[in-house]
Amino acid sequence: NYTAQLEKTAERALRRYKADTQIVYMIAESYQVIGMTDEAIELLEEHLKAKPWDVHCLYQLGLIYQDRGQYDKAIASGQRAIELDPNSNNNYEKLGQTLSFAERPDEAIEFIKKGMRLNPFPEPFYYIDLGRCYTLKGEYEKALKEYKKALQRRPKAP
Repeated sequence: NYTAQLEKTAERALRRYKADTQIVYMIAESYQVIGMTDEAIELLEEHLKAKPWDVHCLYQLGLIYQDRGQYDKAIASGQRAIELDPNSNNNYEKLGQTLSFAERPDEAIEFIKKGMRLNPFPEPFYYIDLGRCYTLKGEYEKALKEYKKALQRRPKAP
């Protein structure tokens, strides 16, 4: 049983490396992948009580809240991550994506574009997120333009 094995391994790792951000992040991500989101949230929130400045764990917590449709909590995590690391393009893009899922496209566009300014070679998903925002706004020509940019920037399949 994969879940039981993960829990056993996670318990051992946490006993030994509880203060290690990378270990906490990886275990929380593993929990999320197999659907143990309550455990992932509990682990990350406990870790963040001891290390409230841990941007990586805030980012992961925001992803989980976003996946669960808890956009207010995801937005709060994203805003805190930006406060702690205002030069991370990923934090801006992820907050923008969350705002787009929360159907707040104007705010989302602002954050996604800020992330793009911080990253001279943005990944295709930046353009996909912008396209989603413009679609929400009913600006379909702009949306199509962003989706085309995403296609142009995606890696070629072998």
